[in-house]
Amino acid sequence: MANSSTSWQGRDAAPACVWVAARPDVWRDAIGHDTLDLSGAYRQIADTMLPVAVQVADPFQVVRLANQCVDDTRRRVQRDVPGHRGRRVDPLCRARKLLVMANSRLDDDARSHEQWLSHQMP
Repeated sequence: MANSSTSWQGRDAAPACVWVAARPDVWRDAIGHDTLDLSGAYRQIADTMLPVAVQVADPFQVVRLANQCVDDTRRRVQRDVPGHRGRRVDPLCRARKLLVMANSRLDDDARSHEQWLSHQMP
């Protein structure tokens, strides 16, 4: 399998498209999967230059996006329910790390706190 792993400066798809276009057709055709971060520029490169390659999201980026969504939801609920930004004593702020921690890393106390927290949400 061909290796298309190259780091590009910035988020402009044009230089990368030029680089991929300069590769032989055999090389491009040998690429079956393309691992992407979640930027639009990288997707554009894959869509344009490697249309038959299966696009796979980088797991780190997927987890980062999921954690960002959890954090955005926590902030929204924190603003809507008590009517102010989170404070150190607020349960949602205290539970922030718990909400984004991998379940496999939780001890029994953290799991019970997580279950209690899930029943407190409106």
